[in-house]
Amino acid sequence: MYKTYIMSSRNIGRIISVHRIEKNRSREQMADLLGISLKTYERTELGRRLPTLKELQIISDALDIDHSLFFKENGDSTIINHGAQSNGVTMRGDVNLTDQDLVKAVSQLAASVAALVEAFRDREV
Repeated sequence: MYKTYIMSSRNIGRIISVHRIEKNRSREQMADLLGISLKTYERTELGRRLPTLKELQIISDALDIDHSLFFKENGDSTIINHGAQSNGVTMRGDVNLTDQDLVKAVSQLAASVAALVEAFRDREV
């Protein structure tokens, strides 16, 4: 099992809320985009729920913000313990990642997902 440091859910919620309002998006629009209920989204924005990495990527794209913002250290962080399963991705071993390593890995994952989406779009008729 390894640990990843991420901002607290409260700080993530504040960032999302500020940028959502700045972009004139409603909470309902964001919940629909994420495929979650309005109540679940509100809990996220209020800092009572930590969004998944996939949700953070969708939020970052929708609000046109750098997803690494959620991983910058500010003295108020939460430790996420990754076991055999974490957001549907199988992880093994005892690895310690720095914030830079995590941001790089998430960026590479986002680029890979974007490439896959494009490849499947090309297949659609």
